[in-house]
Amino acid sequence: MEPGAALAGHDRVSDGSYTRAPQVSQAPTHAQLLCLRRYLGDEELAGRVAWAWTSLRRACHHHAYEFPPSSTELAMWIEVVEAFGERTG
Repeated sequence: MEPGAALAGHDRVSDGSYTRAPQVSQAPTHAQLLCLRRYLGDEELAGRVAWAWTSLRRACHHHAYEFPPSSTELAMWIEVVEAFGERTG
């Protein structure tokens, strides 16, 4: 998966396009991530998606005095995005 695809997965969570419920898509991202547990029916994957989203968000907004994410971290986050994409089609 290319980095752009990981960002697309990030956007898919943040805009709520993984669900058909319009009220969820208009909710703040934190609320969407809480709803994701029920929507997916898989607490483990929902938790990993929340972790990956938070990590990707932090990586996109890191400061010059912080270390950037490692390739291993990026690979783990991309793996979660792929699993989420497969699950939500």
